[in-house]
Amino acid sequence: MARQGIGGLEKIESVFSAINDRLVQIDYILWKHADPTAYGPDLEGGSGESQTFGGKYIPVTSEDPTPGYMTWEAKLDAAFKELDYLLGTVFTMSETPQWLFGTTMTEDRGGTGTSHTDGAAIKARFMPILSKVSRVRGGYDTAIRDALYLAQLLEAEHGDANYTPIYPKIHWKDGIPQNDKELAEIMQIRTGNKPTIDVQSAIKRQDEVDDGQAKEIMSRIGTDRQDEEGFVDGSVFNAGGDEGGDR
Repeated sequence: MARQGIGGLEKIESVFSAINDRLVQIDYILWKHADPTAYGPDLEGGSGESQTFGGKYIPVTSEDPTPGYMTWEAKLDAAFKELDYLLGTVFTMSETPQWLFGTTMTEDRGGTGTSHTDGAAIKARFMPILSKVSRVRGGYDTAIRDALYLAQLLEAEHGDANYTPIYPKIHWKDGIPQNDKELAEIMQIRTGNKPTIDVQSAIKRQDEVDDGQAKEIMSRIGTDRQDEEGFVDGSVFNAGGDEGGDR
């Protein structure tokens, strides 16, 4: 039976529409205020028609009315506050903290997310988004595994596959960056100070090289060790002293 759900964007489409309307309205207000209509003395010699212009200075006498600009109270502060509220609503409805992307937009930022360094603290900080990811992952896990298994069956039936199809199992990760030093210390404790990785694999990961380059590095390290230790020890100069006797 096919399962359907509501996407994350579908729930906040109306909020996106409101954000777009507010941005358009703010842009229109700022555009209108860039060159407002001016009023003042009749410049056409008593025609009575109003004059519109912008960015000009009108000389007037003491008997003339003072020129002014026709503007309205557009409430820009309220418009920006509403925009801030709408943006915050998007993050709230999507269950995503703003600092997750490394920056914040709204006034109520909720922190930056960079005050924790160890893995446990980071996981505690990311608990809301990790819970959401785990919930969404539950809906995708079965579908992805079914698709992979069906692909194996098709290849086995109509292709040249030389393996037996098996139902896959996916090991999902939370995506949080791991502290390599912290992970190494944990493995050291769990294994009783025993090595958990061979030298060749360590060189491959650290230097990002292939097997051949890693083996070449290991060979050079062995050569350096031999050069430091020497090929013979000091006792070779005392060998044979008793064979020839005193001369």
